[in-house]
Amino acid sequence: MLLASAQIWAQSGRKLYVDAPRVVMTGESFQVKYILKNPDSKNPRFIPPQDVKGLNSYGMSSYSSSQSSVTIINGRLKSTTTYTITWILTYVANKPGTYTIPPAKVIDGNSTLTSSAVTITVEGEPNNNLPKPKNPVVTGGQDENVVIPSQNSKLFLRLWASKKDVYLGEPIYVYARLYSAYRLSLDDMEPAKYQGFWVQDLKMPSRIQADQVVINGREYLAATVDKKLIFPQQTGKLKITPYKLTCTIYDDWGFPYGQKDVVSNPLVIRVKPLPEEGKPSSFSGAVGDFKIDIVPPKGNISVDQAITVKLIISGTGNFGLFDIPQLKVPNSFEALDPKTIPHYEATPDGLSGKVEKQFIYIPRSRGNFEIPPVEFSFFNPHTGKYEMVRTPAIKLSVNGSSDTTTASGGYTVYKTDVTQIGNDINYIFTSPFKLTRRNSYFAGSLWHYLAYIIAILVFAVIVYLRRQQIKEMADIRRYRARQAGKVSARRLKTALKYMRSGKKDEFYQEISQALWQYLGDKLGIDAALLTRDSVREKLAERGVDASVIDEVIRILDESEFARYAQSSGDVSMENLYSRTRKLIDKLETLI
Repeated sequence: MLLASAQIWAQSGRKLYVDAPRVVMTGESFQVKYILKNPDSKNPRFIPPQDVKGLNSYGMSSYSSSQSSVTIINGRLKSTTTYTITWILTYVANKPGTYTIPPAKVIDGNSTLTSSAVTITVEGEPNNNLPKPKNPVVTGGQDENVVIPSQNSKLFLRLWASKKDVYLGEPIYVYARLYSAYRLSLDDMEPAKYQGFWVQDLKMPSRIQADQVVINGREYLAATVDKKLIFPQQTGKLKITPYKLTCTIYDDWGFPYGQKDVVSNPLVIRVKPLPEEGKPSSFSGAVGDFKIDIVPPKGNISVDQAITVKLIISGTGNFGLFDIPQLKVPNSFEALDPKTIPHYEATPDGLSGKVEKQFIYIPRSRGNFEIPPVEFSFFNPHTGKYEMVRTPAIKLSVNGSSDTTTASGGYTVYKTDVTQIGNDINYIFTSPFKLTRRNSYFAGSLWHYLAYIIAILVFAVIVYLRRQQIKEMADIRRYRARQAGKVSARRLKTALKYMRSGKKDEFYQEISQALWQYLGDKLGIDAALLTRDSVREKLAERGVDASVIDEVIRILDESEFARYAQSSGDVSMENLYSRTRKLIDKLETLI
């Protein structure tokens, strides 16, 4: 009877979880959530934890929810529904330190469930996450032309672009700015999608800073929540999708009283093609304002001595999206692989800085040589014309090295290592030859018998290793756990091919199966028992952090939602692939 009741309890998946932040700021309100899944009774009774000295409790709220999920196990479609009750306790810490909140209890039917204790670290600095300033300022600059929407005048989001009529490849500064008449914090964000653009992130502060501005006589908290530098790669009208945010609203006492979703406006950018008139033959796609310099090698140059010639392009524009010109050198110069070193950073005006390309050559004959001027052309969007810059010619004087010899005709010959230069005649090899005694054979020699001994030893080692492999493969579960990382890597490689070819359904199916199979093999869970709850429980038993477990469940939900939903446009294949790969790599180090 005890075993039967234990099996029923395990199948129900009933468990009391606790969700709390690890680090908070002094004076900042924070929430501790106690989550009960699949309760037996309709109204389970929650017994909150005991009070903790130094933490002020500001009441409790609760809500219930249900969630349905669809899984495929061995080709069979299985639908499960999870009913959840959440109790939320709000605390405020008076001073910094480490506090431990005792376990809470839930009386559910005839059983009592107990949560784990929670340890909170309180740091001394206050939380500056969208604070409410005391001295509002009249709006100016980027907030001058703000139009307040009539449907939601107290909380709105605007997506701005520095230009809306640009040339192909011209940089555009795009930023999202949030305006709020509430005290709030940011919970989740979904950036805009830039189809047809090459995107470069701009540096954001670690904490979002807000300014209080006055728009049409009303005070708002205004904060820039995201900044991008984008470069159009297609012509025509390109659409930037809206930016989305989820915010928690607080009252004047610092208590949360609900969440709000806010969506920005979309943007349409008109991209003009670069003019064909006046386009130089050396143009390779550079758009911006640039200049070019060349740095010749320093010191004396000798035959067979490597030299470096640096070509530097500096300015502001679309670095990384154009080709750097090549140098034209004499035929007697042997060229090695060049090295490109970027020294630019993203700014609202574009990518600013320089890119340096180092050309390495080895002169094979002496004399006076010249590297002709290098031309670099670019399109300047400010003038609407093509411009060309040019380096001066470089004169090089190559002297003979010390390793030379004079032939009978009076000319100089340079001795180098024997190399194949243009399939020409090689130099005479003057080192001693290795001679072999006549009538000596390999058969019957010492090496002949050593070859037999070595072959026998190699065969014995192979037999031993093969037996060890067969012994290890006998333990199927252990063998699958060791091979889980390799199997998931092959599936992720297949998913990457689907992503690059645009096959969304096959991609999301491969991502889902890669993670499910990895978890089943690594945790030793049979396919019939492989569920979200069993994965969560096994990972918790292995000591995996709660945030990592939540990421596992989140990726599983997103991949399956993208497969079965009518539209999967909101689930980025690149983002999902990157997160899944990083998650599996992290789990390899944890379990």
